[in-house]
Amino acid sequence: MILEAGHEMELYNEFIKIAKTLNKELDITPLLYGSLGLEKVTGLDFSPEVLIS
Repeated sequence: MILEAGHEMELYNEFIKIAKTLNKELDITPLLYGSLGLEKVTGLDFSPEVLIS
């Protein structure tokens, strides 16, 4: 899946909005498992499949 530039931030913001609601309402902490950002932070290879062009 290839996302257009700018669409990535839109999806990220939507994820943050949903994650905050799940955390506040249900005490659930969603993760961006497999994301390039998580791979960079942890140094682990999650083989991200979303490419930004």
